[in-house]
Amino acid sequence: MKTEEKEIRRRPQQTEQTRRKIVEAVHECMREADLSDITIRSVCQRAGVSIGTFYLYFSCKEAALLYGYRQADAQFEALKLTSEPWENIQRIMTCYLHMVTLDDMHTIRQIYICHIKYHDAYFFDEQRSIFKLLANELEQLVPHGAVAAITWGLLTHARGLIYHACCLQDDQIEPDWHQTQLRELMDYLAYRIQTHKG
Repeated sequence: MKTEEKEIRRRPQQTEQTRRKIVEAVHECMREADLSDITIRSVCQRAGVSIGTFYLYFSCKEAALLYGYRQADAQFEALKLTSEPWENIQRIMTCYLHMVTLDDMHTIRQIYICHIKYHDAYFFDEQRSIFKLLANELEQLVPHGAVAAITWGLLTHARGLIYHACCLQDDQIEPDWHQTQLRELMDYLAYRIQTHKG
């Protein structure tokens, strides 16, 4: 094992700080150029790390950008939920939708392009916070055997709505986009729940 790899295992807190610096540097670079035009060298210069260090943490710049999901998921874990599953699902999906920053759709589009070019297994992990939170609430609304399928259905529907927004020009996205998409998602969920009750 290389010395640098040993250091990564020995100092997890510093490891995470280095990852964050690299991810932040990718975001900063994207304010000036598309991800496809950004070099690993420019990311490393901005993050203050060597190219070798970059590759210890990430296989490519797409992986670095998508690592941001792990950081963003702390928002789900911080949500204050109630005893009402429907209300809780609304809170979870509101949090998810508000990760779409309407004043910076360029970054959101770059993230979705990354998903086409690079497969991040974390995005599809049932241990991810958003999946576990939604599944826990849905356990109270539908039969146990339907929970995973409906959870994935809701997340897939949400991703489709976000992808559609990415395809629009910025001035075509309504200012109340978050609210209208939440209604769309909850209507979809109501339909899925009803089909399992019927």
